[in-house]
Order: sequence, then C-alpha cells, then structure tokens
Amino acid sequence: MQKPLTPSPRIFEQATAGDLSQGVIEAMGTLERCALIKALLDKNGQSPSLKKLGQSFTISKGYYIWQNTCNARFLDMLKNRANTPVLDAIKNWPALGIEEGKNTLKKLTGIYIDSFINGNAAQIRHNFYDQAAAIQNGCPEVPRGSFCGLFYMKSGKIAQNTHSDSGFNVPEVALEDALHEATHAVHLCLSLIFNDGHIKQGHTLSQESEYFLGIYKLGASISQNTSRRAYFSQTHEKLARLQGETLSKMIMEL
Repeated sequence: MQKPLTPSPRIFEQATAGDLSQGVIEAMGTLERCALIKALLDKNGQSPSLKKLGQSFTISKGYYIWQNTCNARFLDMLKNRANTPVLDAIKNWPALGIEEGKNTLKKLTGIYIDSFINGNAAQIRHNFYDQAAAIQNGCPEVPRGSFCGLFYMKSGKIAQNTHSDSGFNVPEVALEDALHEATHAVHLCLSLIFNDGHIKQGHTLSQESEYFLGIYKLGASISQNTSRRAYFSQTHEKLARLQGETLSKMIMEL
C-alpha cells in the first residue's frame, strides 16, 4: 500500500523545528519526502530541515551508467558531419555575434536532449535575456540561467543570460550553463515518462524518475531565494551542475 503523501503533523512539526532525524528521513518514501519539502515551502520556506531533505535523495549506479551512455551518444552526435556547424561555431565563439551564439546553443541543447530522450515527452524552449550584475548584500551577483518545468503543460523553458557579466562571452561558461539547464529539461521528461507509466517500478531509472516527479509534479524544488544553502545541496541541482561542468570541458576538447 502506498504511503500517504501528506506529512503527519508530528513529522511536519519536527521538520519545521529542524529536529528531523536522518533516520526518519530515510524511512520516508521519495514522494513522501518531496511532499514534505513542498509543505515546508508553502508554509514559509524557512525550515532548517530543507537542506537536509533536499540532499537526501540518492542516485543509483544504473542511472549513472545510463547517463554516461547518453553523454557518449551526445558527443558522437556532435561529431557527426550534420552538426559540424555547431562545433565550428563553438570553436569560433569569440568571433560570433550574440544571435549566432544563441542559435548555436539552441541547436546544442536540442541535440543533447535528443541524446537522452527518445520522442517528445515535453516541448522545451531555449530563451535568452540580457541582465547585468546587481549588488546583493554588498556583493555583485548575476543570474546565469534557469529552467522552468511546467509538468501539466508538458513543457519547459530554458532561460539563459547573454550579458558578459554572466560569462556568456566565454565558450566554456556558455556551454556549461546551457547544458546545466538542459539537464533539468531531461529530468522533466523523465518525470513525465514515469507518470505516464512507461518507466515502471524496478526499471533502471525508476528511482530517479520518481524523484523528478516529486520535483516537477509536486513542486518540491527549493529556489535560491528561499535558501541558497538548501538550493545548492539539492540532488537534482548537483546532477545538473556536474553535467554542465563535465560536458562543457569535453566539448571544448573535441
């Protein structure tokens, strides 16, 4: 029998007070934990338990094997003659205009998502904006990118900053940001495929797909505005960050 997703008053009180033990967290199901995160966010988002909950989701060996296989497919597709213009543009990045750079990254993220997902599980758009650094708490901060996944609309939007303050003029940084956000798009697609029953319990990707379902269907994603520490500790953010960092370097070596 599936556990109820609404957290019990006792567990919610413990989480609100920051008294939630690791043992209690580990005894909770994936969606149960996601529902608790959502409940804490709906209250005020200030719970000290958010960081502990956000980093409590584990990734299986099978997922990493699948991801590595898809990464290799992505790099092979980039080396395909049909995608030579994309690689050529990346190698000549400093000479590209902003519009050429945008078009190149749109093609790149399309190839990347196609390397992971067979079919159109979600419609993904890659948009751009221009925003300079702003002073926050005495320090300059600049947004580099974001992803908005609309589960019920089966769509998502990558938004990437093209301002030089964000590092867009540096090819490694532009690639890293684009692939980071595109990884979130892959996660959204997996959540939809899982929800439709095409990834069943026991499948190699079922554990992670159920987690991504909690992120996008239940709304269990912690934003930077809520808590920077909790945001950066989230398992899906770590996955996306590592993908962006690793693949941008590998592309630059092609």
